[in-house]
Amino acid sequence: MNPYISVFEIFEDNKVLKERMIHLENEIVKLQETNAKQLKEIKNLKTYNLALKETIDATNEDNANEILDYFHNVHSIRRTAWTYGIEMHELYELIPQWEDSREGLKSADDYKECRIEIIGRREYDEEEEEDMGNPEEIDLGDEDEVDPALAAVMGK
Repeated sequence: MNPYISVFEIFEDNKVLKERMIHLENEIVKLQETNAKQLKEIKNLKTYNLALKETIDATNEDNANEILDYFHNVHSIRRTAWTYGIEMHELYELIPQWEDSREGLKSADDYKECRIEIIGRREYDEEEEEDMGNPEEIDLGDEDEVDPALAAVMGK
């Protein structure tokens, strides 16, 4: 075993490394070209997707009265969404826009379930707790006033 490396061995190693570098540089160029093509395709698909979304939104707007009539007949957000091929969360947002109120939406039989699915259980529960308010804040009326039937039972 020779502890020394010859100039020839260094030259051969250098030659192999240069070939590997050239190969890697060529691979980088090919990958950059592929990346550029894919970015262009993504841009085209985004443009197509936006146009499609605008078409769907325009169709939904044109059908708004029909969709609302159906919704008020079946009282179901999910069923209406399924019938008209609209995502449930999308219809959930559209109904208040079309009616300028959330009351129609809240009258749906599946309002609670849809709301939970859209905003999540934790946030829904927090909203419910806020709506319930603090028991101390609830107006119980005049404490001195007693229901006559209750007074008769109590002997007052």
